[in-house]
Amino acid sequence: MNPDLTEHNGRHRLRMHRRFDQSQQDVWPALVEPELLSRWYPATVDELQPTVGGAIRFSYSTAGGEQMRGTGQVTEYQEPEVLAFVELAMEDMPREGDTLLRFELRTDGPGCILLFSQEFDDRPAAAAYAAGWDACFDALGGVLSGASGGDYGARNGAASGATPGLARYEMYVHLFGLDQPAVSATEVAVERQLMMRSPEQVWRLLAPGGMPALEKLVPAGLGAGRVVEVVERERITVALPDRSRVQWELTTGPGGARLLVSQGPLHGTSTGTQWRDHVESVAEEIYALPDPAEQPS
Repeated sequence: MNPDLTEHNGRHRLRMHRRFDQSQQDVWPALVEPELLSRWYPATVDELQPTVGGAIRFSYSTAGGEQMRGTGQVTEYQEPEVLAFVELAMEDMPREGDTLLRFELRTDGPGCILLFSQEFDDRPAAAAYAAGWDACFDALGGVLSGASGGDYGARNGAASGATPGLARYEMYVHLFGLDQPAVSATEVAVERQLMMRSPEQVWRLLAPGGMPALEKLVPAGLGAGRVVEVVERERITVALPDRSRVQWELTTGPGGARLLVSQGPLHGTSTGTQWRDHVESVAEEIYALPDPAEQPS
């Protein structure tokens, strides 16, 4: 699908495309008719007014079975080629602002190509978005071919898109460079979204039995650290011999736990590569843990 992630108007823009065997005229109803759209979009679409300025209303099912409501507004409507709308920010996604989604159909022989873009704020969530849309467009292909499968949005609802497969998600993490630290003269920092693993699971790995595991928190070669702060299930701070401090913060993001790891002020004792490799090794250990969704209730 040749996806890419770029900056646009001070935000992040994800672009993807998918070819369908069906014609532009046959695909268009699946973009604009709420009943069809709900079968592949990551929410149930309760209303879509087919005009610029028209309202859109969504219903999302959370992992806990709760129902959430979303709203938006159509910004482009050119039948049977372009649909674009702004989906307004939701309270459970504090890092994200209003999201602009654009769908364009271009004729390609007897079929057509869907050109898709999403503009958003939360860059570490980009892999979750891309993998989610991959799954959505797979479902759209099924809808167009007449496959049954019920309401895709109701089964998979999340404002970040459908729940993606882990391998597909991690492919996008590395493709977009989301595993790369941000390095300045004074600090190195990694913000890493983990898919399908809860904050509670991550905390148990970092602090088994409530005791922080320094070998998980500090890369080898930075010296013996000393834990100076623990906020249960939220934050661990470690003081290093070079007078810098390492901080691990644990929050939630689209589809799982979010790690924010930083070291500073820097004194030439660590590199971005060192921290990338260390955080990735921790991520591998986390992914080796059982998926909570597969555990018996």
